Amino acid sequence: MLFSEEDKYRHKIDEEIYLNENRYDTPKEHFKFIGKNIARFVENKEESNASLLDIGCATGELIYYLRTIFPGFNYTGFDISEKMLKHASFKMPEVNFYQRSILDLVEEKSDAQYDFVIMSGVLSIFDDTERVLENLISLVRKGGNVFVYGFFNDFPVDVIMRYKSSNDSEWKSGWNIISTKYCEKIIRNICLSNIEWVDFNIGFSLKRSKDDFMRSWTIATEDTPYQHINGACQILNMKLMIISIT
Repeated sequence: MLFSEEDKYRHKIDEEIYLNENRYDTPKEHFKFIGKNIARFVENKEESNASLLDIGCATGELIYYLRTIFPGFNYTGFDISEKMLKHASFKMPEVNFYQRSILDLVEEKSDAQYDFVIMSGVLSIFDDTERVLENLISLVRKGGNVFVYGFFNDFPVDVIMRYKSSNDSEWKSGWNIISTKYCEKIIRNICLSNIEWVDFNIGFSLKRSKDDFMRSWTIATEDTPYQHINGACQILNMKLMIISIT
């Protein structure tokens, strides 16, 4: 299986984070936020046997949390890290985990379709937003929903980001900021759908990491006391894009 440079770099960073932190029993606030929004589209959370796919599932922490809310769902996870998938499978042997990249799906012509597809914190890794969104939508059945969580720009400006440590010579990717307008343009060219944007407010302060300056933290601004920012001086507006396929 071939992976892009964006895939491979993010793979290395994610392994360093997820394999050294156990967050199964302390779910992130945006996990709760995603779960709350999924619940709006589920009539009976206890009995529903809907299918859900998590793209970029890492060690499966989001799936682990969602299973406490939607125990009847059939869960699947995709990630490119073999190490993290083994960790996830050990924790949840009844869940199907596969080593796959969202960039591979067009070539593989996957016809598997799900009721819900989630991609959390992944879209900003890739320069080819159109290809990623096209592949995501191809995985959702008619009447299903896509949930894309990450940072987006309310202004009609798209940013392809490269950065490096002052002590390093290698330029890195992973912090692209795509506009809501561009996402909507791409999606409406692909399919008939309704698109909704839901702002995420973490509601408490996050301290800056002493070791990883690109790990976001919060500062107080005129608009909010909990504005996400990173070491590249990027203001990060966290949102959930909900695509309902009609």
